Amino acid sequence: KMLSGLIFPTSGSARVAGHDPTRRENAYRRIFALVLGQKNQLWWDLPAIESFNLLRAIYALPPDQYRATLDELVSLERGEVDRRVFVDEEIFEREMEHLFGRAWLFLCHESQVPEPGDFFEGVMGRDNVLVVRQKDGSIRALINSCPHRGNAVCRAEEGNARSFLCTYHGWSFGLDGRLKGVPGFKEFYGPELVKSERGMAQVAQVDSYRGFIFGTHDASAPSLTDYLGPTGHLAIDLLACKGDI
Repeated sequence: KMLSGLIFPTSGSARVAGHDPTRRENAYRRIFALVLGQKNQLWWDLPAIESFNLLRAIYALPPDQYRATLDELVSLERGEVDRRVFVDEEIFEREMEHLFGRAWLFLCHESQVPEPGDFFEGVMGRDNVLVVRQKDGSIRALINSCPHRGNAVCRAEEGNARSFLCTYHGWSFGLDGRLKGVPGFKEFYGPELVKSERGMAQVAQVDSYRGFIFGTHDASAPSLTDYLGPTGHLAIDLLACKGDI
């Protein structure tokens, strides 16, 4: 949950960023800006009450589906978040769409894929993603799913490979995700199967800062540099200065 990094549990609910009103307000602004996909406005410039109202509109559910309003789930006055935000399926689905489907997510560090063919499996929402070092030294992020029947093309969480193979029907893919081989191609598929159109799905944007690799499913999302902002860059700088961890 996106909220989990900003709260700690209490007996009946979860408190947001302690009791400090300023910290609590900034925490909400951060969440709202992420959900709303603010592209031209830094999160700290967004009025808290405006963000709250906009988020409430986005998360509004028909009464017959869900009776509790956002006012009941999040209390700015008490600085508490109802525990239902961690278990409610409707809220989870909206988080998958508005947060994990649009935000830049950390995948791995470049040191984990130093050589061509090295791969590391990360997670983006519901998707398992293969971060793969290419032969030219660049990095791609591929959805670990065969475009034919959805079977995983790699069962290992990390390692080195020359290609990826789906064990269901034997389709093979290059390190760049392009479809290379199809058993029985002429006999069973013929010209209807265009290999160039059936490669592995790729993460829309991949970028890194100080060796930390991030990806986003949103092709129209702001750059990683804009997304991190001064605070994000500072946090990673401080972490990177510690050396090997």
